[in-house]
Amino acid sequence: MAESNIPRDRDGDGVRDKKDKCPDTPGLKEFNGCPDTDLDGVEDALDRCPKEPGLISLQGCPDSDHDGFADIEDLCPNLPGIENYNGCPDTDMDGVMDSKDDCPNLAGRIENKGCPIIDTDGDEQLKNQVKSFVDQLLKSKRPLLHAGAGIKAA
Repeated sequence: MAESNIPRDRDGDGVRDKKDKCPDTPGLKEFNGCPDTDLDGVEDALDRCPKEPGLISLQGCPDSDHDGFADIEDLCPNLPGIENYNGCPDTDMDGVMDSKDDCPNLAGRIENKGCPIIDTDGDEQLKNQVKSFVDQLLKSKRPLLHAGAGIKAA
């Protein structure tokens, strides 16, 4: 029997060289003879993390904290987080990520490093009452007084 009639498979992976996209590297039939070293279902050529098993949806990279961000891009790979902070958490959802929040479990203001501003002289309470009154007035759809109409100077 002549050797030229035997289909060639240089790397011995069971995929003939003619159909093998990686004829010198053993691979899998489902990837046309190309390897998937970490066996995560993403062939090495398309796998962003070819030596660590990962998710197909994350191009073969792992997501240790299961927040949808690949560990290689996640600034907090062991803590579930949100997109705004590259995978880091904002537990109190005040707009300041926990690692920069001086009060991570108590919602506060960005300008106060994530902590609430404590009103010691009562002026914030007055502002909130005025705002609440104006909001209620606007929601009631009552006609607003024109400047000076019906108001007498004291």
